[in-house]
Amino acid sequence: MKKRKAEDFIYNSDSKLIRKIDRDTLTVLNSNYAKDKKNIYCFSSATGEGHRTIIVKADYISFTAMNEIYSKDNNHVYYFDKILENADPDNFKVLGFSYACDRKNVYYRSGIVQDADPVTFRHIGEDFAGDKNNIYFAGRKYSHAEPENFKYLGHDYCIAGKSIYCQSKLITDADVNSFKPLSFVFAVDKNKVYRYGIEFDQADPETFNALNDAYTKDNKKVYYESEIVKEAEPESFKALNEDYASDRKSVFYQKFIIKGADIKSFEVIENSYSKDKNHVYLCNHILTFADPGSFSVSGFGYSKDKRYVFFRENTTGADPETFESLGFCFGKDGRQIYHYGYPLKGADPESFRVYGPKSAEDKNNKYLFGKGNFTVKRKNKKREI
Repeated sequence: MKKRKAEDFIYNSDSKLIRKIDRDTLTVLNSNYAKDKKNIYCFSSATGEGHRTIIVKADYISFTAMNEIYSKDNNHVYYFDKILENADPDNFKVLGFSYACDRKNVYYRSGIVQDADPVTFRHIGEDFAGDKNNIYFAGRKYSHAEPENFKYLGHDYCIAGKSIYCQSKLITDADVNSFKPLSFVFAVDKNKVYRYGIEFDQADPETFNALNDAYTKDNKKVYYESEIVKEAEPESFKALNEDYASDRKSVFYQKFIIKGADIKSFEVIENSYSKDKNHVYLCNHILTFADPGSFSVSGFGYSKDKRYVFFRENTTGADPETFESLGFCFGKDGRQIYHYGYPLKGADPESFRVYGPKSAEDKNNKYLFGKGNFTVKRKNKKREI
């Protein structure tokens, strides 16, 4: 799971919560929990809404983040931000990512695994688990196998009896003796290549190689996801990440050639940005005016070099020496605030704070953003911009 910084816990919360966060003392505990001098915060909620919440009943001194979904204090166990009812914090332990147990029960996320034996229960891999009596998948009894005829192969694949399954899905006609998972996406046996458990009939199983979850190749063809990269040469082809790749003749963005890219000096910067000695690229297009020697990505659509600040593919007019991204398509330089690359007239850069994609404020105004417009609130007055 992605490692989060303190700023991540501030962005994308509602403004009421953000005003409670003490930014100077905010400390990240792991990818999902943080605390400041007063409160414990959860990055995602148990309802799946993905917003930060305060764990209201948490005991600040004894609180411990056990992993990204389970935490506890002296009084309670928590699943995300909610109390896990009946769980005993004194002997609660995490098994893998989604499973846990105490003296009486086994848990899958927020639910009790029915009939599971806490003493012999073990996590096998991913969402597979077992005890002396049963195999479980995603917290439920796995009907396709008993412990004595089950074998976990890795990722989401297993042998159950005499058949191969991807999670709970039977892979028809797969050869049990030669089947090999290559990743969560791809697998192979002596006869076929499989993508998400479905036959990938374009590929040759004898020479198939999964370079990552997007790029694959055999001795005749290169593939991006399920499509053939027609111009690519398999022998020299290499993946640079899940969006960029190259062979001895060309550089590719997904399945498209980046025309004119210099292979020897080409490098991925981050996300959809890349560069060579001559140009900066956004996806498979040249980012006009960008200087590859001084270019850097600021985040949330913004980037800059020694001369310009860009929002996506456009220049903004902002000062690159003082510019910084504030999150959610906001940015600022020493003179003004920018939103989606355009100046936000009247906003004060010194006091401006972002409260998420729909709200911000400075010392004079509150800014509420909707579809196609925004509202500025100043004291008791309200005007449409």
